[in-house]
Amino acid sequence: MSGHKDSAATSQLNQSNNYATQANNNQTSAYNALDPMYMTEMTNPTASPLYQAENTASNQALGGATASAMGQGNLMAARTNNKAGYAPALDSAVRTAGQTQSENAANNAAGVQKSGAAGVQGLESGQQQELQGMMGLAPSTIGQMNGPAWQSILGAVTGLGQAGANAYKTYSA
Repeated sequence: MSGHKDSAATSQLNQSNNYATQANNNQTSAYNALDPMYMTEMTNPTASPLYQAENTASNQALGGATASAMGQGNLMAARTNNKAGYAPALDSAVRTAGQTQSENAANNAAGVQKSGAAGVQGLESGQQQELQGMMGLAPSTIGQMNGPAWQSILGAVTGLGQAGANAYKTYSA
């Protein structure tokens, strides 16, 4: 009976090791694909496609708004024949758009850096959890080879009971 139990536990240990190897390969593959991207986001956010997309969207929105304001201002200046009256407002609109774009670019870069740092942290955390999980697989399987803990306790209690019965017989006789 013990041989069958050892064989089943060994089979389970091998299966656990195979599972751990596959999980490690999957994690390594994901890590190798994602880590360079996250590191680039973290160390050089302006090279990130995410930053480029956010910056382009901001440029387009501000450019459109500024062009609209300029067009409307020029139209009003032509209608009222007062070109000098609208120039300061239009200059202010252009300056504000430039300042807003600079702020957006800085905020986008900071957001991309945070995203990259969170990504790296997530990868590291995933690897750590995987390793902890793999470390728990083999010991639990090896524990099954030695039998459940309740059997050991039951054996100890039975042994003590037997020793007590023998001692009683010896002193009663």
